[in-house]
Amino acid sequence: MLDRLTMPFSNWSVEPGNTEGALGYFARLVDDEGHDSMRVYSKWIEVNGRNIVPSSLLEVVCDLPISDDRRRRLAHATPVERDGSYWLGGQRFARRDLSFRRRRWCPACLAEKPYHRSWWDILAVRRCPYHDLELVDRDIDNRPVGWWWPRFDVTKSGNALAGPRRPNVLRRGTLAAYLLMRMDYEDAWKAPLLDGLDATVVIDLCHLVGRLVSNSKTDSIPQLASRTVDAGYRALASDRAHLVGAIARWMERNLLRAEIDRSYSVVFGWAYDQARSLLDVSAKRMLLSAFRKAHATVLTGGHASQADDDGMVSLTELAAEIGVDRRGLSSLISALGSAGKAKDGKRRMSFDSSQIAEIKREFGALLSREKVGDLLGIRSWEISPLSAAGYLIPVSRASCDGDRGFRFLRRQVDEILRLIALIPRVSTGASRKFRAYCRAENRPVGDVAVAILRGEIAVRDVDGRTGFRGVRIALDGNQLPERQHQSDTISMCEE
Repeated sequence: MLDRLTMPFSNWSVEPGNTEGALGYFARLVDDEGHDSMRVYSKWIEVNGRNIVPSSLLEVVCDLPISDDRRRRLAHATPVERDGSYWLGGQRFARRDLSFRRRRWCPACLAEKPYHRSWWDILAVRRCPYHDLELVDRDIDNRPVGWWWPRFDVTKSGNALAGPRRPNVLRRGTLAAYLLMRMDYEDAWKAPLLDGLDATVVIDLCHLVGRLVSNSKTDSIPQLASRTVDAGYRALASDRAHLVGAIARWMERNLLRAEIDRSYSVVFGWAYDQARSLLDVSAKRMLLSAFRKAHATVLTGGHASQADDDGMVSLTELAAEIGVDRRGLSSLISALGSAGKAKDGKRRMSFDSSQIAEIKREFGALLSREKVGDLLGIRSWEISPLSAAGYLIPVSRASCDGDRGFRFLRRQVDEILRLIALIPRVSTGASRKFRAYCRAENRPVGDVAVAILRGEIAVRDVDGRTGFRGVRIALDGNQLPERQHQSDTISMCEE
């Protein structure tokens, strides 16, 4: 027969809330008994109330005559220390990931129902994924609320802890939502890079990547903001190509070309050091591989690889495979990334299989100065102004036969030919052939070519001959036709 006099509580009809653990449930039972101090009440029932140990409180409430379903739900939502880690909701957290020193809460959650959600104790969760409010740890008088106080609606001073009601919508693009999903409190979805990792490793990765992509380049580790970890989660939430793309976009937004043209360990600085310090080997390998691929992607002007393999080939190895001077391959990489001249001997790069294939295609399509002149309908020495204007980027030491003459990207020559074909025409008036115009005006051929591409000289017609050779320049009526906006320089990135 049940003897209520020997029970730690006289009433246990309080229903545990969703995601409520033994710590919050114990507090509400104390309040239900009419007491206002968990510490004093715990001492009365011979439980350590000074130093909070959630697992001890779980034993107390599970000894009550409550249903097995309640016991299961309370146990699932209570952090239990085992083997130097905390286990919460079936997930492993490091000790540094959780804190019970002071209460944190979402005012909108308390407005719905006043009880403690166990995921509020996860320090990486700084905003509520349901109401998009920052979690608070002080009342309106800027006073912290200690765990000795058993109520969740008001403070000891009578200040309300709940705030106005807000729409309850799960924001799946947040780390908090992902952790709740991992703990089986939300419907499951896939995050391939994170699903096989412990929760504590996921938190470390999201902090690291979030600090990187949320800030400009800094020499020291940036401070955490309330949305930093969510930015990291969104970068990591899909596949490797998505992560590489997010890091590559950060590089393009925040780094000068001269900064990109360095070792990726220098480019990423503190983030590289932090990645190397990750204890989980698979997470470390994955993130360092993403750094290398993002660096190579920006340098080559290519696209992030969809490949999941970590096999990377260094610049030196690739140069040996192609049979070209390492400095020549470095110059080609700089041209592909519109980076200007490479800092010979100062760069360390690695490439994956798809990037290697792209580099080999570009190398095989390189054109000599003479061939470029033939395709553009001008003499080889007349292309220099096009190079100076950025329409052609020279690649040095890129010949397998030892010829040190400059080579040029075929894609840039094709782009110039495309621009010539799209030049707006003046519909009426006299005209003169391209080279005849250069002689009559006593202007260098290359300068006139650049002026045509920039829309500074009106064109009467373009016949079927190759390149500038087929251009006829308008002589009377200097009114230039309307033209669609076109960049003065050619992008190295494929559409």
